[in-house]
Amino acid sequence: MKAFETVILSAGGVDLHPVEIEWEASASEAARTFKATITPKDVTRAGITAFAADVAALGVVLAQGPACTLTASGTLVLDGWIERYNPTLSSTSPRIVVEGRSKSSLLVDSSAIHPTGEWRGSKPAAIVSELAQRHGVTLTDRSKGSVARRLFRLTLGESALSAAWRLARVDGHLMTGTADGGVTYYRGPLGRHAGGLVEGANLCEGAEAVHDWSKRAKTQKVRGQKSRGAGKDDVEIDEEAKDGTVRRPVEVIIVASEDIDASAAARRARWRRDQAAGEGLRMIAPATLGWRDAGGKLWEPGHLVWVESPYLGVAQDMAIEKVSARQSDAGTTAHLELVDPRALGGDKGKGGKSGKEWEMPE
Repeated sequence: MKAFETVILSAGGVDLHPVEIEWEASASEAARTFKATITPKDVTRAGITAFAADVAALGVVLAQGPACTLTASGTLVLDGWIERYNPTLSSTSPRIVVEGRSKSSLLVDSSAIHPTGEWRGSKPAAIVSELAQRHGVTLTDRSKGSVARRLFRLTLGESALSAAWRLARVDGHLMTGTADGGVTYYRGPLGRHAGGLVEGANLCEGAEAVHDWSKRAKTQKVRGQKSRGAGKDDVEIDEEAKDGTVRRPVEVIIVASEDIDASAAARRARWRRDQAAGEGLRMIAPATLGWRDAGGKLWEPGHLVWVESPYLGVAQDMAIEKVSARQSDAGTTAHLELVDPRALGGDKGKGGKSGKEWEMPE
């Protein structure tokens, strides 16, 4: 597998070839980010003088915050916007640093705007899609078990992303920014990577696992009420989900701030229980050689990968929560943060041999 990537940052009709590049993508963040450093190829006086002249012209283009694309050996990593341009003056080592985010960052920065500010009888993904379309952002619906909301209202001044997360949180779903500048609204793994990360093979030194039970509770309760009705079933909604593997008698009560019925409260309780279990098993795979899996696919958040390490006590499918990729003279590496798939709304890691404490009623 070829580790080195030919990276091109295209913006304003100009192709830049960074000597250092960093990019990040998260399973629970709507936008991807990048940071590119460009230096002169020719470090002679003539080369540095020519670079300085090019930088002066380039600054006019980049300072306007143009649209951009970042590719790795022809594969799209990010379609977005230049947001920061930072030239450094030096007679011996001049450089420019360019930073930006994917187009889905518009959801993060823009207020939620809608003609009426409310929806009736719409599914969460449809509402989020409508908010995203206003800013030219495409939403891919990979939701599971999503139920239409009887009524959803925007809060004046909240961002489009804040409104989207209010819906996703109740619905037990997540959002992740995609390479094409869009957003995927999903629950559960989005795919599977080829190969795996195995101790003694390609799981690098420094890998670590965290087995954490501190956030798990024996009982997760959700209480709330409907916005209409005065009966007991309308104003005294109380649903729970139990985790029989927890020894400490911890009970947690979540008070729903939004309109909720019994079935939605029960789903949210199960989601909180499963998410707590999933987040209790985390791994870091530092400096994984290359940006791609055994099949040549770029590492993607929300995807499963098999992990096996007797020393770390992990032998199961894990979900990639975050990819932090870097390329410089030191090499081409990807820092992977992984969690049990339940943290992303999936099932417990298949083929799991990570210990009975991670078993739990489905």
